[in-house]
Amino acid sequence: MNFGHLHLMLNHIPILVLPVVLIFLLFSYLKDSQQFIRFSLLMTFLTSITVLPVFYTGEPAEKVIKKEVTSISKSVIHDHEESAEVSLILTLIVSLSSIVVFLKYQHPLSKKYGVPLILLIGLVAIGSLVYSANLGGKIRHTEFVNE
Repeated sequence: MNFGHLHLMLNHIPILVLPVVLIFLLFSYLKDSQQFIRFSLLMTFLTSITVLPVFYTGEPAEKVIKKEVTSISKSVIHDHEESAEVSLILTLIVSLSSIVVFLKYQHPLSKKYGVPLILLIGLVAIGSLVYSANLGGKIRHTEFVNE
């Protein structure tokens, strides 16, 4: 296994798990279940930080693919890389916000605005992650390049 394999395996975690965790957070918030809200916040934090190994295996994966495949467009890789940086920042904001709200949940402002803010930023982060993944798919899946 090389960094290309590792990058492809890890990138599915935040893309697939974060929406599920945020849906659970939404239902917990709507039901006003303090235990489930706190659990969901912790799971949001843990899921969101998985973006770090995804991002940091990207550069070594790029080196592997450039060495093994000569027909890869550098502009496609560059677009994916730029989008991944935005996704990293947004997802880390979700992660940081969720742990802050988890630790400060008894504060009235945190209870009222914390979870909705995390859900909003999380939705934007998921959109960015999906867009980055789509661009990443174009690196090897040439059938998507012209879309």
